[in-house]
Amino acid sequence: MVPCPACRQGNDAAARYCQHCGNGLVPAYCRQCGQRVMATAKFCGECGSGLR
Repeated sequence: MVPCPACRQGNDAAARYCQHCGNGLVPAYCRQCGQRVMATAKFCGECGSGLR
């Protein structure tokens, strides 16, 4: 089981979206620097670039 970063509920490892809250479970990446970021993040923790 993979926990959702938004609601912390468990999901199947192959799931792309949380079955409890609909949040995306696929890792996101900053378009500016390529750093992996949380799907719910608004800014990159590495370079500070806006993600939305």
